[in-house]
Amino acid sequence: MRHIWVLLFVLFALPAWAGSPVPPQVVVDAAMALYFDYDYADPDNAWAPRPAPDQVKRFLQQKVLLPVHFSGQAAPDWMIDVEADPTAAWCGTGGCALQIWTADKNGAYHKVFDQQVRDWKLKPIKGERRRWLWVDLHGSACGSFGADACPFAFEWSPHGHVSASGRFTSAPVLRPGPLPQALDHENRPVGAPSDVLALADRQQAVCASASAGGDLNGAFRTINHTPDLNGDGVDDWSLDAAGVYCTFLDDIDFAKSRAFDACGAFDCIDQIFLSNQTAQGVAWRRVPLGAGGYVFRITKLGFELLQMESLPGQGPETEQPCSAGDLDLCQFIPVDLSSRE
Repeated sequence: MRHIWVLLFVLFALPAWAGSPVPPQVVVDAAMALYFDYDYADPDNAWAPRPAPDQVKRFLQQKVLLPVHFSGQAAPDWMIDVEADPTAAWCGTGGCALQIWTADKNGAYHKVFDQQVRDWKLKPIKGERRRWLWVDLHGSACGSFGADACPFAFEWSPHGHVSASGRFTSAPVLRPGPLPQALDHENRPVGAPSDVLALADRQQAVCASASAGGDLNGAFRTINHTPDLNGDGVDDWSLDAAGVYCTFLDDIDFAKSRAFDACGAFDCIDQIFLSNQTAQGVAWRRVPLGAGGYVFRITKLGFELLQMESLPGQGPETEQPCSAGDLDLCQFIPVDLSSRE
């Protein structure tokens, strides 16, 4: 019953509109799930909306389903824009869900972008078929409050994924790290270097063994793509763990667990992993950034990594310390990536 739209799609096939691309089934299913992901056998869901027999046609007319040129490939990319019909649950203070699906070399479609945005525009790139995506995100992504404007940009990378882009600004701006991602990662994102994952695994092992059954609070640790920071043509990675800590099972000795210092067993810091192309492949160099936070200075030409430090008189002990939420109280020191090990 939950996937009733699959049967409906078979019974009410798309009409063959001349010249109109037909959305692939995986994209149709994703759009249906955003609007109609209910267990209709549950009496509590008697009120829940159900897909119309011509629901796909309606999505196309409303432009919830929209063919776009984003990656620049021959096959059209497909966008699911919930804001075009904002009746789904996937809307909130951060806007509505926006997805982009792109075909691989075998013609199979994969989701390459999935974020809540308050507004979006696809903008042309001179001399190219692909376009870049301008978005307005929740203000917290800019180190500010939810209602504040937070412009950002993404574009298709030559390496086959969506990367952060500096095209949204004509003047230098600061954005706290980690940067917004095209896809919200789980703790082990696809494509993350083995060096990054190995360090994350060691942190988890510390909590699982040394703390008598504890678990690493992954909500305070993220593994993310960063833009190419050293100019070698490969996007770099970050592991942000300055705020990570161990949680414990309800039935263990809390007095004993409090004596366990997780940060004494592994570094509670943020780290950048820089790529280094070699004849044997890509090697990764770790750049520790400490626990004080970092930002990116973004221009149309690229991204520069800066460490945050408190202005004189604005240390952590003050009422208004330097933080990602109040960058005006910080000073910023460029990170020399060529000399850091």
